[in-house]
Amino acid sequence: MVVVASPERIPRRALERIEAPISQLREIQESSAILKEIRQVLDETQRQTQGNYEDKAEKDLLHDLASDYEGYKLFNRLRVQGTCEWFFNDEKFRKWRDSNTSGLLWLSAGPGCGKSILSRALIDERRLSLNVTTSTVCHFFFKDGYEDRMYSVNALCAVLHQLFTHDPSGALIKLALPAQKNYGKSLIRNLSELWNILLDCAKSPHAGEIVCIFDALDECEQQAGCN
Repeated sequence: MVVVASPERIPRRALERIEAPISQLREIQESSAILKEIRQVLDETQRQTQGNYEDKAEKDLLHDLASDYEGYKLFNRLRVQGTCEWFFNDEKFRKWRDSNTSGLLWLSAGPGCGKSILSRALIDERRLSLNVTTSTVCHFFFKDGYEDRMYSVNALCAVLHQLFTHDPSGALIKLALPAQKNYGKSLIRNLSELWNILLDCAKSPHAGEIVCIFDALDECEQQAGCN
């Protein structure tokens, strides 16, 4: 049903009640437009990045580092509307996110409390950094009992793969080529070398801000044979 009336015949309070939702709607539409533009920029950047890996050594390295880390994340349900807001608005979280220096934020809770759902929400909704277009958010979801999700080398390989494939300059992956030449396919089992590559990437001017989120870290096991 549509009701039409002259503005001068509508009580002032009624007009205010009408104008408030309209203003809120405009704000939502503007925010949605901004998010859409950001996503378009990120998608275009990733498409451009794909053309930077023509070198066979780089392709081989990406192949060795690859895993279904995105699938591990998507295995967790989307958050129900209204949940997780307490964390998004938490002062400690905001202070950590807004800081200009590197820092660690540790979140712990009992099994089934929704930590993994929160982790997915933080990643999917791009809440881990204020520098959305210049930061790289890397993630890994550990899972006890799954050979490719139990060890620190699995997580480091996933983080490096995400860093390399989201770097439009193509410069970061070149930092790993000397180690790949020395260790070949065994590189993905060499904890110290993978860690050193990550440190080199973090120091690079091409990296920008790097945010890593590790879910279920308590399910990470020591791996025999890792250097």
